[in-house]
Amino acid sequence: MIIQVGEDAGSIDDPIPIDTWKPRPLSSYAEEMSKHVAQLLECTLSAKDNVEVLTDACDQIGYIAAAEAHRNEDVLAGLGAFSALTRCLSHERTPVLLGALATLRVMLQRPHVYIGAEKGDGGLVMSIPDVMKRLPNKEEVLRDCIAILGVLGAAPKGQFVESLLDGASMPCTLSCMHRFPNNTEIQLCSVSFFANLCSQTPQIGLLFVQCGNVADYVTRAMTLHPTHSTIAEGSAKVLAAMSEHEANHELLLGTQMVSCLVKALDTHYHSPGVVTSCLIAASGMVPSLDMTQRQALCTRVGKILRTHFQQQPSVVMSCAAFIVVLAESPNATSEFKMFCARNVVEPLGRVLHQIVPETRDSELAEIVEKALSSLAINKFKM
Repeated sequence: MIIQVGEDAGSIDDPIPIDTWKPRPLSSYAEEMSKHVAQLLECTLSAKDNVEVLTDACDQIGYIAAAEAHRNEDVLAGLGAFSALTRCLSHERTPVLLGALATLRVMLQRPHVYIGAEKGDGGLVMSIPDVMKRLPNKEEVLRDCIAILGVLGAAPKGQFVESLLDGASMPCTLSCMHRFPNNTEIQLCSVSFFANLCSQTPQIGLLFVQCGNVADYVTRAMTLHPTHSTIAEGSAKVLAAMSEHEANHELLLGTQMVSCLVKALDTHYHSPGVVTSCLIAASGMVPSLDMTQRQALCTRVGKILRTHFQQQPSVVMSCAAFIVVLAESPNATSEFKMFCARNVVEPLGRVLHQIVPETRDSELAEIVEKALSSLAINKFKM
């Protein structure tokens, strides 16, 4: 659909006298755009029974919101477009819902503009679960709803975390994960939503247990979608938040979390994000792991180090930090330290003697030396 603002723009083939053409002043553009947006918003109020008109209004607002360089965001925010679209979520017809949801997703690419300007977010937090309950089998609607919850979960200063946890957002999202395990987009949006919540507060992992068994669903997502690196990384971030609390360890071990992390490290060893998130999750679990689980993780760390020791210093640092956790755990025997040493000393030594002198990365040198020291390895005897 082509949107025209103001007077008829005429044919594209009409000649334009170059010597007389002048760019339209920005103030004129803003004024005309304001009038146009106001008319569209009026449609969302007056055309409640006309599905075609209402859907078209939602779509046009979406096109305007997606304009180059977000040049229309001030107009949309100032006229209350965000709140108007939130009201459209109460409409019974699916085309209207899809149009409103799609436009809200575009707007929420810039949440600080729309949410901050209108403070209409509380209504959205409540409206989204209502839509999910009304249309429980519309997978595209559920996907968009969960994606919006994810954006709200990542809002600055965790301003929506409490309302998202207290309301129906979590149960509705878990229900979608349960009913549509093979829908990659629903699983991805759900995992991202939980991961965004985890980034807001260190206590979220403990709260997740109270909200439902999130661990069961994120590990299942990793199992059913093993080649999807974003699902693997997001799931590992959720598990990392939960593993920080020893009270969760028994629950996590019951979900086959460790085998999921090991498989993710095998499959996505080339992805810095997956590797780092998986190792953070595993680090929190070390006190509760048996020897076989520790050895499996150590073996993968050795493989990753041999693959990435030249290309990814951040991965090397994550691996070295994990070795320190393994070696310094209370029940790490001398035999286990020797097992670790056989897997990681050679690649860590190459980092220390080849990469560090070239990069002069003191932080990298420090963590590698600490890992070697924790294994009782003298760097000068390697």
